[in-house]
This record gives sequence, structure tokens and C-alpha cells, in this order.
Amino acid sequence: MIATGREQQPQRDLQVTNPTRGIALKIASVVVFMAMVTCIKLVSIHVPTGEAVFFRSFFAIPVILVWLWLRHDLKDGLKTANPMGHLWRGLVGGTAMALSFTALGLLPLPEVTAIG
Repeated sequence: MIATGREQQPQRDLQVTNPTRGIALKIASVVVFMAMVTCIKLVSIHVPTGEAVFFRSFFAIPVILVWLWLRHDLKDGLKTANPMGHLWRGLVGGTAMALSFTALGLLPLPEVTAIG
């Protein structure tokens, strides 16, 4: 393909941009994430990592189901065209979460915050 100097621009989403809302949502996500990290750090003394990972995942399921239902995407959101890819993603994601929760229990909170 020969470049003509006029590259086709990808079609923009018809969604209206709202920087103020985007910034507010990003700040809210950081606050919620830091609250989760703090809770994990506090319970890591008393609760085994596997149990913390289980309950974090268990309580995420209703949130995901409600979100899919509100988007009217519940039927399509629960099926997959690639079951093995879905299985591998679950294994890798679960392992990453377990390692992250273990690290949160072993490191001081300021270092965890600095590392991200």
C-alpha cells in the first residue's frame, strides 16, 4: 500500500467527552483502590491469602452481573467464544491477584503505594 500523506483517521466514538467527569471518576477509582489495598493490608495478618483472593472474587461477581444487566448485555456478557483462553486468563489473573495480595501483606503500606 502506498502512503499518500493523508492517512485515514480512525472513526471517533460518538460519545461526548467530559473531562471533568473523567477526572472525578479517575480520582474516585484511586480512592477506592487505595481503600481496598488498605483493607487487604489490615486483614493480611489474620486471613490467609487464598481466602482473601476468594472473597475478593466472590464479592465481585454480583457487581459484574448487575453491571452487565444494567447495560442489557447479561446474555452476551456471560458467554465466550474461546473457553480455553478464558480459563488461562482466569488462572493468570488469579495467580497475579494472589501474588499481589501476598506482597501487600509482606511490604509496608507506603512502599506498596509507591510501587503501585
